[in-house]
Order: sequence, then structure tokens, then C-alpha cells
Amino acid sequence: ELLGKINKVSITSPHQQAFHKALLAYRRQDWEEARIGFQAFLQLHPEDGPAQVFLQRITSLESKAPGPEWDGVYQQGGK
Repeated sequence: ELLGKINKVSITSPHQQAFHKALLAYRRQDWEEARIGFQAFLQLHPEDGPAQVFLQRITSLESKAPGPEWDGVYQQGGK
């Protein structure tokens, strides 16, 4: 989620750190750790759209892993 300008925001609150940790796991393709992290974050912020989207993407990505060269970009369905 946008928090401010690059290099101008520090991730200091426990909530921001929890989301960031889950996001790092997602980018490493550690789907289980990412899922647990985003689910825990949603316990604190049940309406958070980005965390919900990441959980949906994890389900999709688990069935077809993007591979070691993946840059974190999610390509939704289509051709």
C-alpha cells in the first residue's frame, strides 16, 4: 500500500512491519509464510483490500509457480 514517497517512509509500526514481512515472503514465493502473514494482518485489518488480493493471488500462484526468474509481477488470467 502507498504510505508516502520512496525513501521518505520508514516501516515502523507493528502493523506495517507485519504486512511488509508477508510481502517479502510473497516475493520469495514462500506461499505458506505469506499466507499466514496476510491472514494475521487481516485479523487486525479485516477490510484491507491489498492483503485480500495477495491472498487470492497466492492461491493462483501456488497452482502454477512463476519460477525463479519471477520479478513479482502478477499477470491476471487472459492470454
